[in-house]
Amino acid sequence: METSGQAADGERPSHLDLSGSVVLTTDDGLELKSDTARWDDAASQVTMPGPVTFTKGRLSGSGVGAVYDHQLDAFTLLDQATAHVESDAAGGSATDATAMRMIL
Repeated sequence: METSGQAADGERPSHLDLSGSVVLTTDDGLELKSDTARWDDAASQVTMPGPVTFTKGRLSGSGVGAVYDHQLDAFTLLDQATAHVESDAAGGSATDATAMRMIL
């Protein structure tokens, strides 16, 4: 993974550009994967402009473009959003969803 950002010594960068196999993992187990991402410290957001996949427990899916809002602990799939919920241990509750945009 390659990174770039700007900050004076000892200061936190205002933005951070990431490329390669970018994986964002939250404290509650959400995993977002993309080829590129940009952290914006002022907005407390990660923007992923290309294809994105995600998993969290039984939930998985994909889309094109995503924004993860750290303060809200939520992400938005910006286009071609799909989500799949695996069935539970009893074999029920599986579902699929598609939309132009999804907020999770």
